[in-house]
Amino acid sequence: MKSFKILLGLLAFTSASQSQVFDYSLTNTWHNEPQKHVMLPVFDSAAAVGILDERNIEYSVEGKDIAMYHSFHRIVKINTDAGIEMFNKVYIPLSPNALLSNVKARAVLKNGKVIIVPADKFKEITEDGRKYQLFAMEGLEKGAEVEYTYTLKKNTTFFGMEVFQSGSIPNQKMVFTLSVPQHLKFDAKGYNGFKISADSLIGDKRIIVGYAENVPEIEEEKYAVKNPYLKRVEYKLSYNLSGNPNVRIYTWKDFAKRAYTNYTTVAPKDVKPLNSFFAQLKMDNAAGEVNKITLIENFIKTSINVDKELIGEDVSTIEHAFKNRS
Repeated sequence: MKSFKILLGLLAFTSASQSQVFDYSLTNTWHNEPQKHVMLPVFDSAAAVGILDERNIEYSVEGKDIAMYHSFHRIVKINTDAGIEMFNKVYIPLSPNALLSNVKARAVLKNGKVIIVPADKFKEITEDGRKYQLFAMEGLEKGAEVEYTYTLKKNTTFFGMEVFQSGSIPNQKMVFTLSVPQHLKFDAKGYNGFKISADSLIGDKRIIVGYAENVPEIEEEKYAVKNPYLKRVEYKLSYNLSGNPNVRIYTWKDFAKRAYTNYTTVAPKDVKPLNSFFAQLKMDNAAGEVNKITLIENFIKTSINVDKELIGEDVSTIEHAFKNRS
């Protein structure tokens, strides 16, 4: 992937939720010589503080296809022993078929010494059915900073969500960038105070940027659902200007049609295992509709583990479900 070095000088935009105009400039924020950062006093009691959480999503034309690159850059300042424990190992989740590149990691100690993680220390592992790239941050101490960056080339999808507020630590600065070819027009929306710009044409790219600052952690609370309250960005492709620029795409109507097809169409390879599975079900054809539905539901629930905590790359496939009963 060619390096993404675009300067958006003083791109001013207005938050949809507030009449606040702010400036944002995009530069390459990984410096060859690491910089020490100042932590706000309000976060002194935190185990660790996110100095920067930066996410860049770039769609790029490659031949006849559109490739999707997802880049991350994070800087974390360590305050306590608990913070050291949290970041002495870093896990990079690897989605199916994703290609990992541009991986760099380092620690900057209080005295300015830089510890660079060598390439042979990055290892691919599998835990609970998921693949990760794992590396250890050696020599961490209170007051040290952990910095790492990487890029994933992923299966191309034209809508998604970035959740910035993990809840485990506060963050001083969160940055989002969406960069797409000029013939594609995306919509993006920030939630819970995450500010998002309008679409802007810069050269041959359309750019949407966003940010949030000084975001506290959200503590776990029994019986409380926190996900709707996290700062996040949702984005989707809305128009292909190289086709009919007036036709909106990826609408809820399109989604409903696809959902109906997904739920009512059986792939040829799944017909035989489905027939074998339901052949075990002893159905009284004279039974009423409610009784039939109840019987089918109980049969599935007692034959297959539907625990929502089950994870894995192929856990939702019919073949996996019948083979492993989960």
